[in-house]
Amino acid sequence: TQDMKKGIISDDHHELGISSDVANKLPKNIINIALFGLDSRDREATNRDEALKGRSDAIIIVSINTMNNTIKMTSILRDSWVPIANKGYNKVNAAYSFGGAQKAIHTINSNYGLNITDYVSVSLYQLWNVIDVMGGIDIEITEMERKKLNFLAGEEGFNVTPVKKSGLV
Repeated sequence: TQDMKKGIISDDHHELGISSDVANKLPKNIINIALFGLDSRDREATNRDEALKGRSDAIIIVSINTMNNTIKMTSILRDSWVPIANKGYNKVNAAYSFGGAQKAIHTINSNYGLNITDYVSVSLYQLWNVIDVMGGIDIEITEMERKKLNFLAGEEGFNVTPVKKSGLV
């Protein structure tokens, strides 16, 4: 769909912020993939690039160990203050808005000593679809949270059914 993008950006390690030190030291049996959850709310987007812009409010590194068939997931705090190439210091989640997945991956690799070349980006709307397909999520909310959810949904223009009760929803 236009709300999801995956792929390999570049084979050029320099373009992706992978130092030769890192490339030579990290185990070859570990594959790292970046997952970006984007805050894009553009319902009028006419193509994938428009739909997948904004900040990466969720950043998860999936590490696949091909030797022992294990997967580890690590979340990078979106508000981590890091240097972003040619942009000075900013929150790590801003890198995606400055230059898409390539800039975000360069920022992660150069600041955290990783070798990521693969990624998946998902917009807010696509995430809703994924959650629905998986059967939804049950969550306990207070009455104050219910009121705030309904207010924000209206304010943001989301076409969702208002939450009618607090408790397990």
